[in-house]
Amino acid sequence: MSPAILSRLIYITLGNIFKRRWVSGTIVLASTLVVIVLVGFLSMSEGFRQALNNTGSENIAMLMSGQAQNEMNSQLTREQIELLQSAPGVKKLDGNTLLSSELSVIVGVRTRAENIKRNITLRGMTKYGPVLREGFKLTSGRMFSPGLNEILVGEKIAGEVKGLDVGNTLRLSGSDWTVVGTFSLAGNLFESEVWADLSSVQSAYNRHNQYQSARIALIDKDALFDLTLYSAEDIRLDLAVQSEKQYFSKQTEGMVNLVSYLAWPLAILLSIGTFTGIYNAMQISIDSRRREFVILRQLGFSRWGIFISVLFESLLCSVVGAGVGIGIALLVFDGFIATTMGSSFDSVSYSLSVNGSIALQAFLLSAIVGFLAVCIPAHRGVNQRLAL
Repeated sequence: MSPAILSRLIYITLGNIFKRRWVSGTIVLASTLVVIVLVGFLSMSEGFRQALNNTGSENIAMLMSGQAQNEMNSQLTREQIELLQSAPGVKKLDGNTLLSSELSVIVGVRTRAENIKRNITLRGMTKYGPVLREGFKLTSGRMFSPGLNEILVGEKIAGEVKGLDVGNTLRLSGSDWTVVGTFSLAGNLFESEVWADLSSVQSAYNRHNQYQSARIALIDKDALFDLTLYSAEDIRLDLAVQSEKQYFSKQTEGMVNLVSYLAWPLAILLSIGTFTGIYNAMQISIDSRRREFVILRQLGFSRWGIFISVLFESLLCSVVGAGVGIGIALLVFDGFIATTMGSSFDSVSYSLSVNGSIALQAFLLSAIVGFLAVCIPAHRGVNQRLAL
């Protein structure tokens, strides 16, 4: 095929796209919907995965009772907490072990926008609790005071829940709690919690001398083995020892996998509908183009060239649809704050994320669907029309 004929064919192809607007629009719209659905689910998975990567440290040990799967069904004793004070391989600060014994309770609050009830975690901790969260930064107000009903609020949850502005009073378990400050942890999942003094939480919820977990700062990540051995050798301990990173990886793995596994099946189901819609639209369009194909043959175009032009029409519309879908997904999903249920039945907030890998997957899916949907009717239709 000469360059002149090829350029003419491209011109005719582009003209057909505008001439048959309803067919072109069908392909663009169908491709856009497929891309938006796939990108939406994958951005949820990616956002949650990024939040997970920023959560927990390999140099912080997380200790719970032996058979506990999470903090809510764990229970430690005062004796165990005291034994951990002399554990090997742990950091010291001013002669004291960097350890925070903690207790979490789920409390009901109201959202600012919809005024609906949601659950958040109220975490009681010692004065070393914030120190044991890497990247901790007090963004406003001050720290909570020991023995008082004062709470420190994560920035993410502060913007979503009523009554969590600094200086406000929140009614929890029959007691008034004063919001004295907010904190950030570089997008960490802990920003979905509110923190208070351990003894205050124990007293308010009648959980005196009860603990669910302990966090200890390690000299290095290799010290985790020494701490595990120390726990195993003392029958009074019998604790599950893991790094904070390992703990949160286990807690959120199911959520990440669920969203990831749902994304492609749903996108494929929608792709089947898209395939059918594009196939039927192209079949009708090709059936009405017998005279056009004959004229193109008389002008010197080959059957293969005509087939390529029809295929190019569909692919171009699919690419346009994919681009539109990715653009809409970036505007709607990227950075959007989503809320999901955590492993302890509390609400966890995180930001959706659309990256290059997600955009590429969606783009390829749209192009493949567009190619397959038009390939058969175009090949069969062109040959049949020109054979008549």
